[in-house]
Amino acid sequence: MFRNRRIEKLLKILIIFVFAFFVILICMLRQQSDTENDNTIERIPRQNESEVETALSTASKSLKKLIKCKNKIQKAENISSGKFFIFKNYKIASKHFDCYDSITYVTHSDFTFLNNVVPLLQKWNGPLSLAIYAPGSDFTAALEGIFYLQNCHKRSYLVKKFTTFHLFFDESLLNVSQINHMPMKCSESKKYLEISQRQTFRTKNKLSYPINTARNLARSASITHFVLVSDIELYPNPQFINEFLEMIFNNENLINHKNVFVLPVFEIVQNQELPNTKYELQQLYLDNKIHWFHKQICLSCHLIPFHELWLIHTKQQMQIHSSVKRQAPFSNWEPIFVGTNADPWYDERLSWEGKSDKMTQAYIMCVLDYNFNVLSNGFLIHKPGIKTVAESARPELEDLNHKIIKEIILPEIRFLYGENENCEMYT
Repeated sequence: MFRNRRIEKLLKILIIFVFAFFVILICMLRQQSDTENDNTIERIPRQNESEVETALSTASKSLKKLIKCKNKIQKAENISSGKFFIFKNYKIASKHFDCYDSITYVTHSDFTFLNNVVPLLQKWNGPLSLAIYAPGSDFTAALEGIFYLQNCHKRSYLVKKFTTFHLFFDESLLNVSQINHMPMKCSESKKYLEISQRQTFRTKNKLSYPINTARNLARSASITHFVLVSDIELYPNPQFINEFLEMIFNNENLINHKNVFVLPVFEIVQNQELPNTKYELQQLYLDNKIHWFHKQICLSCHLIPFHELWLIHTKQQMQIHSSVKRQAPFSNWEPIFVGTNADPWYDERLSWEGKSDKMTQAYIMCVLDYNFNVLSNGFLIHKPGIKTVAESARPELEDLNHKIIKEIILPEIRFLYGENENCEMYT
């Protein structure tokens, strides 16, 4: 009986060992299989990464060949032009771009709008050419603002990397002591970014804002073939540059100096986070938190052709949504677009206060038979807050701009470019 118990015990131990052996064997086989699968998985990304790098290299070379632009060498210049003294390329961005591999965001401001630079760069992530009007003591404030953005802001690396600053002012208001001013302390510089518009030298001395001089200065200093001339409070959707250049690469027929590429513009309610994608924009539009730009001021000046269809377009790939001439019913359209330095310049006799400051350029482009191509997935959102008619009304200055356009600029345009019966000058 004792012997039977002993044999039974040994059999149980043997069964346990056999079971353990098979468990270990199965685990080893699974591990070997997983290792083989892992090795296969590792090899695939390496092949794909190589293919992607090759594709990107091919795309860059192809764009270089298609665009046929020349790289610019940036250098600081001091220029006297008309009534203005200009510091062109006063502070140059640290990152160099070839002319074919990005788009320059071209814009303008006085020092009170410099707080838009960082949030704009966070969206844009590319070269920024910024012309600052700085008459009188505003020049000192502008220097302090630039110093703070480049050296003190927590995202100053973005500013240094991407932003090239230009300064200009009325030559009659030249002050050597202000030009030689050297900002030194972050705590002092930050104060200048908190000064209101009413406290500026320009406002106190009732100087008009030379918006088109600023636009032309910033655009002429751009380092890329493609430029987006826009306002500093208009923020683009992220990834726009890559998506646009990919579209151009895949549609080389679009590379024509009489093609420009329009971004729809919207305004958003106060305290609302800006959308990053078109889907987010569509949802905010349905919630009545986003509106077409200047809806209460001049809706037809910014409403794109076939705008209702644009709002329901859902394809993710950037493409041309619609293509029109600037003719009726779009004769008073002031689109913001990606173009080049081959496009007509802005007339510097027109002020910001008088409005219609882009109308003459748009009219010339109509006469020259430009194609205005509305982009399906690109857009601009104004800094939160809806403008009203009362805030923008400046009747006397508006009348002055209209008079200059009608009596001086329009006859000059007709002499230089001829006439097109389908084009109208809206003022």
